[in-house]
Amino acid sequence: MHWLFCIAFSIDLTLRWWADGFWDFFQGVDAGWNIFDIFVVAFAIVDVIVDTAFLSSGSPTSVLNSRRSFTTLRVLRVVRIIRVLRVVRMLTFFRELRMMIHSTIGCFKSVFFVMVLFGALLYIFGIAFTSAFIDHMAELSMWQDTKYADLIEFFGTVTLSGLSLYQAMSGGRDWHVFFQALETMEGQVWSYIFLFYTLVAVFAIVNIVAAVFVDSAMQFSKADHQLMVHQEVSNRRDFLSSLGELFQAIDIDDNGFITRDEFDECLKQEKFMAFFRAIKLDYRDAQLLFDLLDSDQSGKVTVDEFIDGCAKLQGEATALETKVLHLEVQMVRRQLEKLVAISGGTGSFFCTSSLAVPTIKNSPSGE
Repeated sequence: MHWLFCIAFSIDLTLRWWADGFWDFFQGVDAGWNIFDIFVVAFAIVDVIVDTAFLSSGSPTSVLNSRRSFTTLRVLRVVRIIRVLRVVRMLTFFRELRMMIHSTIGCFKSVFFVMVLFGALLYIFGIAFTSAFIDHMAELSMWQDTKYADLIEFFGTVTLSGLSLYQAMSGGRDWHVFFQALETMEGQVWSYIFLFYTLVAVFAIVNIVAAVFVDSAMQFSKADHQLMVHQEVSNRRDFLSSLGELFQAIDIDDNGFITRDEFDECLKQEKFMAFFRAIKLDYRDAQLLFDLLDSDQSGKVTVDEFIDGCAKLQGEATALETKVLHLEVQMVRRQLEKLVAISGGTGSFFCTSSLAVPTIKNSPSGE
C-alpha cells in the first residue's frame, strides 16, 4: 500500500512539475504547496526505501523502529488532502461551502476578542464569588459540613468559580444547581448577583457575540471577489433564463418573434407588468419600448433582440452610461459648431448655458 501511494504521489508531482516548468513550479500562488509536496514525496520515497532495506535484512525490531521514526512524516501526507479544498475555489457548485469556509476563517479575529471578553467577564465574577465564599467560610467546621459541599465544589477557588460560571452560561450544567449552592450562604445577595450574571451573559453578551459573528461572516463574504463573481454570474444566468420564458409567454402564436400587437396585448396583463417593474423597465410607453427592442426596425422582435434589449434597458442608468452619453453629446456639439462655422455662421450655435435652447443666427447674406 505504501508503494502505491508513493508511486501515485510521485507521478502526480512529476507531471505537475513538468507541466509548470522547472522554475515556474516554485513561483505563483501554489508555490508553497508545491514545495510541501516535494518535501512529502521525498520523505515518502526514503520511507519506502528504508522499509524495504530493513525487511530484506529480516530484523522485525529494526523494521518497527524505522516505521516509528517515519510516523510523523506519514501523517504529513494526510495534510495533502487539504489541497483538495482548492477545488472549492473554482467550481460554482461549492459556492455555499466556499462561503462558509471563508466566513469561518474570517471570524478568527472575532473569536480572539470573544475569548478576551468572556475571559474578563468570568474572571471578574469569579473573583467576586470566590471572595464572598472565603468570607463566608470563616470557621473550620464549615469546611467539613456536607451542607457546603456543593459550594466548595463550585466556588472554592477562582478557577472553579470561572468554570462554574462558564457552565452556567454555555449550558454545560443547569444554572439552578449553582443557584442552590449559593443559597446556602447567609442572605440572598449572592444568589441574586448570580441571577444578574446569567441575565447579562445569556441574554445580552451571547446574543451580541452571535450578531458580531454573523456580521463578520457577511462582511467577509461580501469582500470575497471570487464569491461575488459567482453570485453575479448566477444572477445573470437566472435573469436571462427568465427573459427567455417571458418571451415564450408573450409569443402567443409561437412563431419565434413578437409583433407590436402581441406586445401591446401583453402589457395589459398584470403579470407582465409586474415582471417589467421588477427589472425596473419603464413599460408605460409600449410603442417606444417596442421600438427600442426592435433594433433592426423590422416591426418584429426576435428572442435575441428581446433578451439583449431588456438586458440593456434593465434598471437605472449607470455612471458609465451617463458618462458615455455626455461624451457623445459633446462630440455632436463640436461637430455642429464646425458645421455652423463652415456654413458661414457668425453667431454661436449654443448658448452659454448647457440647458438653453440652441440658436443659430443667419449670416448677412441671408443664407
